[in-house]
Amino acid sequence: MSNKRLNTMNNFGSNYRKIMETLRSIESKKNFLHQIRQPKLSD
Repeated sequence: MSNKRLNTMNNFGSNYRKIMETLRSIESKKNFLHQIRQPKLSD
């Protein structure tokens, strides 16, 4: 039982890391696209 639970926690940890890496890459792409945009003159 405890071994199965430990395995589940390991899977959760690796999945969490993958999700965070994906989110980070999406965020950096968004920021990159945002920086390329010309600033509005009205700002």
